Parts: sequence; structure tokens; C-alpha cells
Amino acid sequence: MKETYCGKICEECLEREKINCLGCEGNCDIGKCCKNRDRESCDGCIFKSSCVILEKAPTMTEYKLKKEKAPFFTKWLTYLFWLVVPNVISNIMTNNTFETNAPGIYFIGNIINIIVVFIYAFILLQLSKEEKLYKNAVICRGITILTAILVLLTDVNSIILITGIAAIILMFVGEYYEYKAHSHVLVGIDDVLSEKWNNLWKWYIGVIVTVVFGIFFMFISIVLGALVVIAGVIGVIVVGITKLMYIYRMAEKFEEYC
Repeated sequence: MKETYCGKICEECLEREKINCLGCEGNCDIGKCCKNRDRESCDGCIFKSSCVILEKAPTMTEYKLKKEKAPFFTKWLTYLFWLVVPNVISNIMTNNTFETNAPGIYFIGNIINIIVVFIYAFILLQLSKEEKLYKNAVICRGITILTAILVLLTDVNSIILITGIAAIILMFVGEYYEYKAHSHVLVGIDDVLSEKWNNLWKWYIGVIVTVVFGIFFMFISIVLGALVVIAGVIGVIVVGITKLMYIYRMAEKFEEYC
């Protein structure tokens, strides 16, 4: 029986049908590399120890499946990236300055913000067709939309406070599932960027805790508390920019396989 480039026996391979593998003469990246280098296998290749393709061999099934879905992920991740533009505009319009001096602009800003959140949730819903963790993020953002609408429709302070706290908690949980989903879809595609998403989530927790701590610390020292809050807010901005960069890099990474 002829040995394959990857060392597996086609007739006994349990992954062959799952990924529609055509064998060494088909769409195998390892096979293509060996044939291009006129080699019978990876053994003896001077690049073997640092070969990116060979490193993916243990997760080749997942790698090939995601490669086939590359156009899908490229499309929706690109939409997700460009959604930042209306999001920034809505955040500016909902600034406290507009709430006091231009309530009309503030109200429109809130409407735009709700629309942006809705579109963001819709994009994550599309991505959930290939990664289930996105669906949990969608549920959290969907409930966040409902709480935001409730805040706009009521002037009862207690309801605004409760729904506001609920929205913050749901947004926090939604971010967690989104970061984890981004990390998971990159496994076998870009493991380094996948791990960066996990690390970014830890930074996100850190800056949020810093802001909350600063708010409470202001009851002890207004100046020091304010400085801590400012540091936390800067951290939130940095994390947000980093998240945007990672989404862009994800879209680029999947586009390489289109």
C-alpha cells in the first residue's frame, strides 16, 4: 500500500470523508508542498522543524474545514470591522454634553447606537452559523438592545438604574463570548492571534475593574479616584482599538485562504 505524504493510510483515516479529502493528488497542503519540492515525504526536509504547514497537521481537519469557510469569515468580519464608524459617531452624539445642550442630537445618537448594536448582533448571528459561541454573544446583545429601548421610553430613575446595570452586565458577558468565539475560530488558522484574543479578554477585565475601583475610590479621595478612573477609561479605549485591529487581522488572515 502506497504511503501518503502525511503518513496516514487513506483507507483507515476517519477524517477523510469529513473534510472531503481527495488524497495526496487532491487538495492536501502537505502533499502539494512535497510535490513542489520533489520529495516523497517531509522526512529529511531542512524546513521540517519550522514548517507552518506541518505544525497544523494535528489539527488539519479543523484547519481545512475553516479554510473552506474562509470567504464566509472574511465577508462578515470585514462588515464587523467597518461597523466601528457609525459606532464612534453614536458614542460622540450620546456624550453628556449633548444630553444637556442638545437633547435632540443626544436622542438621535441613542437611536443610532441601538441600530449599531442590532446590526452588530445580526453579524454575530451570521457568524454563529459556523461557531456556536457567537450565538451566546448575540443573546446578550439582544437583551442589551431591549434594555436600551426601555431606558429611552421611561423617565423613572429606579428603572433606568436597574436596566442600566443589567445592560452593563450583559454587555460584559457578551464581550466574553465574542472574544472566546474569535479565539476559537482562529485555532488551526492563526494560533498566535487566537491566544491574543484570550489575553485581550484578561486586559478587558482589568480595565473595567480599574474603572469601577476608581469610582468607589472617589468617595475616599476625589483626585486620586478620578485619576484611577481616567487611567481605566484610557485602558478601555486601548482595548477597544486593539479589538478593532484584531478583527481586521482576522479578516485579512481568512482572506489569505480565499
